[in-house]
Amino acid sequence: MSGLTDNHAQMLRMQAGLRAWVARVTVGSVRGLRGNRLLALLCAAAVAPVFVTALPAAVIAGTGVLSSLGGGMLSILLSDFYARSRDSAGGGDDTSAGLAAEIGRVLDAGDANARALRADIAALLQEIDAGGTVLRAAWDEGNERVRDDVITVIGSLGAEFDELEFLVNDLARAAADIQQSLDAQHSDIRVVMDQNSQQSTEIRLISENVGALLRRVSARDGDGAAPRLDVAGSRWVHGCPYRGLLPFQESDAEVFYGRERVTAQLTAKIAGMSARGGLLIVTGASGAGKSSLLRAGLLPALARGQQVGGSQSWPRITITPTASPLTELATHLAALGGGDAATIRDGLRAHPGDAHLAVWSAVLADADRHGHDGSQSRLVLIVDQFEQVFTLHHPEPAGEDDRQAFISALRVAATTAVGPGRPAALVIIAVRGDFWDRCARYPELADALQDGQFVVGPMTESELRVAITGPADAAGLRIEPTLTETILGDLNAAGSENAAGVLPLLSQAMSLTWDKREGDQLTSHGYGLAGGVSHAIETSAEQVYDALPPADQGLARELLCAMTVASPDGRFTRRPATRAGLAAIHPDAGTARVDAVLEAFAAERLVVLDGASAQLSHDALLTAWPRLHGWLNEDRAGWILDGQLAADAQAWCDNGNDASFLYRGSQLAGVRAATERWAASPDRYPSLTGIKQAFLRASELVPRQATFALFSNTVRSRAFWGTALPSSAIQVVQVPLGRTPWARQQRS
Repeated sequence: MSGLTDNHAQMLRMQAGLRAWVARVTVGSVRGLRGNRLLALLCAAAVAPVFVTALPAAVIAGTGVLSSLGGGMLSILLSDFYARSRDSAGGGDDTSAGLAAEIGRVLDAGDANARALRADIAALLQEIDAGGTVLRAAWDEGNERVRDDVITVIGSLGAEFDELEFLVNDLARAAADIQQSLDAQHSDIRVVMDQNSQQSTEIRLISENVGALLRRVSARDGDGAAPRLDVAGSRWVHGCPYRGLLPFQESDAEVFYGRERVTAQLTAKIAGMSARGGLLIVTGASGAGKSSLLRAGLLPALARGQQVGGSQSWPRITITPTASPLTELATHLAALGGGDAATIRDGLRAHPGDAHLAVWSAVLADADRHGHDGSQSRLVLIVDQFEQVFTLHHPEPAGEDDRQAFISALRVAATTAVGPGRPAALVIIAVRGDFWDRCARYPELADALQDGQFVVGPMTESELRVAITGPADAAGLRIEPTLTETILGDLNAAGSENAAGVLPLLSQAMSLTWDKREGDQLTSHGYGLAGGVSHAIETSAEQVYDALPPADQGLARELLCAMTVASPDGRFTRRPATRAGLAAIHPDAGTARVDAVLEAFAAERLVVLDGASAQLSHDALLTAWPRLHGWLNEDRAGWILDGQLAADAQAWCDNGNDASFLYRGSQLAGVRAATERWAASPDRYPSLTGIKQAFLRASELVPRQATFALFSNTVRSRAFWGTALPSSAIQVVQVPLGRTPWARQQRS
């Protein structure tokens, strides 16, 4: 009995009753409750727990919190209710329901007793902090919709009855308390997380250093002698240790320097995400080194298995979206799992929500082929140059459908659990920072931008120093004592406006300096001949351009501009092209001449040739080579229109020359005017390829065919009715098709 005589103990019982009532609430079950019925339920939920003691009602009403009510209406009601129900076998929920019905009956009378009872209930609920208790209980339940329903109905009591206005204040005070508590917890947790992240990074750096030592120590000669640990340069024997404008690849890990800490930070973040899943978006300025970080930093670290447990046996795929991202993804999944690429692509397009199953099937097939435990495996999927999803033109609306399906498939693969309860894939997306807004338009990516973003910023001076000297040391090269400081000074000047984007400039300068090395030494003289950081790209490109025959210089302009694309807002990026498509730009030049021009730029790592495809090696070329930059800027709008025309023409061709893809009306008139302007200055503006010419000729034919159909019908009609056809109609259908501007251009 001493527990009930304790005011605090009785308050805790009543608050527990309110929490139990909230726990029983389901979505929508209380939404329609108002007024007396709601007040009765709330009061009964609070008071009912004291009846479980089976004490006389007089004792219950005269002790603890209830004693403050004296002989009021609520005390009388409780005594009467106890007297009627003490011989029944009910309890718990039955007691609460019966008590709520009795309270509701008195309140519904609307007389003096009802008003007295409501005042007593208000005093009781205020004493036990009913509003705050209910809000905290709803918060703990974790169901947002139930929480909103409970808050709404409790707030409605304060709005309906003057005596219960305190409930709204209780809700506000409890919300403020919860917020303050969470802020304090977040601050504490953030400190712990930051400390943990820093320590996780540091231990990974240590692990990598120790692992490197172990690998070198284990690489013993046949007689068991240890290798020379003091000569790092003997490791790299594959030519230039600098990559120029090309990204470092997984095979270049031994000469990838300066990003050790960032690599450790990235692997630590991935380790934290490996269990719960989610997309990781690696972003930063163009030239920040995102591709190299993923390919030469992250992938080798995962392959070693030191940073993320078990990752050494995980299959790894790196793709770029291209103009058909679903096809690209399906092709790699088919290669991994042995399935049919077209079937996988069609499945992803129709059911992107099942992408995790397609990925998991490929992972299991790969694990079985290599004798691994597939249940513990997962795919590491890197989508590099993700901005291609937005810049490479896709036929609309099918293009947007494919884009949405691709993005949805990536999200599902990274977040939906399979097998042992983990997602099928770790999906890492690399995208230029200036495409952040385009990504944010998709809800599947917006969450990742908020919670799963990894920003690659500029290198520190110490990291740049290592990026300069590390590859040289690995290749056994010496650097002239003053050269490093000269380069750092030039980088500081070049990066005054874009510090994060100087790495391509540095890498190209070092590559050219290596070309002009003196013996095994990189010299200031060679660096000067290369043009330094600011002009190395220009120097390389101009040397190639100047060495071309004059006739091929114009061809080079066409080819290089064709490997770029302008987004609707005028931002230029590189885009892959087929060598056959490039050859079609100037059919008269011949494939051999086109290939010769491409090979000349590829020899200086300015263009990447991969089988039947070709593309510029880095977006930095678009701005760091003034000549190309000037070409692109001369008619930015023209190139945007040309890019759209090329995409629309290709879509028309891919869809069996479907007339619904053709231009009409003002769109056709606008393109007609542009092509006449281009034809007047063929050395400055885009040229019309065969497919674009055919597309425009077909667009011209559409209104003529419609007119001819009308003419034919009229002829038949007039013949039937015995009337003559006006000569003006005949003149319309006899307009010669050869008078169109692109027809003239084709003949020329």
